[in-house]
Amino acid sequence: MSRYSKRLLDFINENQDCEPDKLLLTHSGKHEFDVKLAVNTIEGRKRMLKKMPEWANREMIYPTSICTEQSSSYHTGLFKQKIFQNASVIADLTGGIGVDSYYASQVAERVVIFEKNKILAEAAGHNFKILKRNNIRVHNTEISQSNISDLLSKAFEGDTQKENRLVFVDPSRRGAEGQRSYSITDYEPNILDIKDTILKYSSRLLIKVSPMADITKTLNQLGECSKVLVVSVYNECKELLFYIDINDYSLNTENVPIEAWNLTKSGNWQTLSFSINEEKNTGIEFQNPSSGQFLYEPNTSIIKAGGFKITAKRFSLSKISVNSHLYLSDEYTADFQGRVFNILEIFNFDKRDIKKITNSYPKASVAVRNFPLSAQELRERLKIEEGDEFFLFGTHLPNNQRKIIICKKLDQLSIFSPFESNQIT
Repeated sequence: MSRYSKRLLDFINENQDCEPDKLLLTHSGKHEFDVKLAVNTIEGRKRMLKKMPEWANREMIYPTSICTEQSSSYHTGLFKQKIFQNASVIADLTGGIGVDSYYASQVAERVVIFEKNKILAEAAGHNFKILKRNNIRVHNTEISQSNISDLLSKAFEGDTQKENRLVFVDPSRRGAEGQRSYSITDYEPNILDIKDTILKYSSRLLIKVSPMADITKTLNQLGECSKVLVVSVYNECKELLFYIDINDYSLNTENVPIEAWNLTKSGNWQTLSFSINEEKNTGIEFQNPSSGQFLYEPNTSIIKAGGFKITAKRFSLSKISVNSHLYLSDEYTADFQGRVFNILEIFNFDKRDIKKITNSYPKASVAVRNFPLSAQELRERLKIEEGDEFFLFGTHLPNNQRKIIICKKLDQLSIFSPFESNQIT
């Protein structure tokens, strides 16, 4: 009997609305098919309904919970598709469930996947047949320094143009005991061990690393790079990508372009590009906040990319302090990439003003930027509940001045004049 028998698929479809834990408890050991596989697939389909709507209503198999938890979404898959689109043959060295390869296959002539987990490789192969992606081949093989040359030679067989090839790798970022790893030297496979060999066979290499990885450290470890892409969806950082094109790269890591991308709720991609060197050499002005001013909070990709001074320069803003990544202006900057607020009041962080805040703003959203307390700790200190009308920022001004800035988000305001916009509607 096939692992993906009709009885298995029928069971999955009949029980899609049931609680997975109850299903496992009730049916474990009572069927000839793998009940755990069925339950994981039910969970996976629910998760992929949001991440991959294109895969939602098909007879897809998801053998493990981690394969859907860590997979790309359709947003990030389509983003990487822009990088894939100029390649005729793409080798995915760590295929997983295959979301990225799915989007790669829509623009490339051929996609070759290597996946070390046999069960996962089998599921990916099954799913691609369901999706009718006939130009994808899945191989159950683990990538290593000793076999990478042979595997790439076979993957690119028949393609004579190195410039037409691209290698994508999304290495495992968990240790033997499940702990998270943030350095590329701790990934599996180790990128540094195979990078030079990859670039002998392909002119381009795209590496996905942990969003928590240090950009400067990773650039220095790679030694060469064409650009870094920080990708956020709805202001949540989803991916950190390092792209190498041997025809266009820099050995000076401080000159490598860093692109901060964020997909807004309106469906538009915002982007800000700069280099470490540009950020380092940018001069900015500092300013104490005052009521009536506009306060700017950069999106998550800009913060992750480290574009602190460049943000002030590009949008003609002043900064509150060196380590408080909040920005000010007297006039509204319409194209700012992030949230914009109008400052209503500014309080000291002392007993007298804390009491005023508690009485005047019993409900508010709380955030901290360069502040000794967490957002939750500050909320408890102020004794206020969660609310969406007012926004409170705890931050540091120069000379160790701790302040609480009370704001309203700009889209809650009816007028945009900087010193009249505190008239709230």
